[in-house]
Amino acid sequence: MQVPKYELIAETLGREIREGVHPEGALLPTEAQLSVRFQVSRHTIRHGLRALRERGLVKSQQGRGTEVVRICERTVRAGRHLLEGFAAAPFDWPFRLSGVSTVTAQERAEIDWSSAEQMLRLAGIFGDEASTMEAPAQIFLNESCGDVVPRLGDGRLPDLLALMHGLRSAQIRQDILCESADGEERNLCRLILIRRYVDDTDNVYLVLRATCPPTSFALHSILSGAD
Repeated sequence: MQVPKYELIAETLGREIREGVHPEGALLPTEAQLSVRFQVSRHTIRHGLRALRERGLVKSQQGRGTEVVRICERTVRAGRHLLEGFAAAPFDWPFRLSGVSTVTAQERAEIDWSSAEQMLRLAGIFGDEASTMEAPAQIFLNESCGDVVPRLGDGRLPDLLALMHGLRSAQIRQDILCESADGEERNLCRLILIRRYVDDTDNVYLVLRATCPPTSFALHSILSGAD
C-alpha cells in the first residue's frame, strides 16, 4: 500500500517551506524543474502544488509561478479536524474500490485474523471530496460476505454487513501506528490506522488498514493518577 506520489511531493515541499528552505515570498521551482527533481509527470506535480495551496502554504498566479505564503493556521486546524474525523469514523468517507483479491497466510498474520474462513482484501481509497484528502486503504472481510462488494456505494460497510449478514460490532479496537516510508522518501513517516470490528463472540469480522492523510495530526490522551 503506497501513499500517492503527489502527497509525498506535497509533504516534502511543505516540510521544506516550514524549515525555511523556501522562505515566505519566494517562488518554488517551476513545474518542469520539480518534475525532473521528483521524476514524475507535470500532471502529478500540479496535484502536489494544489495540495500545498489547500494547506495554505503557497499561492499560484498565472505568469508568475507558485509563491510561498505564511502558513495558514486555519488550514492546518482544518486538516487536523479532518484527520481526527477519519480516525473516528473512516467508513463515513466514500470508498473508491480499485481491486479485490484473496488474502495470503502472511497477510492474515499481519492483521491478526484468527478466523479459519477464507478472506477477501478490498483495495482502494477513502476520499473527502471537499478537501481532496485521500487515504489509501485495504479492507479485509470473510469471503462469505463478498456479496457486499457490489453494494459498497449503498452505505457504510459496517451497516451493510449488519443488514446483509447480521454482523454487528460489540467492540471496535483501533491502533494508530507511525511507519517509516521506503526508498527515497524514507525520511518521511506515515500514520497507519488499523481498525478491527469484533462481534459479541470476540471474533474479528472486519479489518480496515488505512494510511491516514499525511497533513497535520494531533494525539490526545487522558491520563489518570499522578505523574
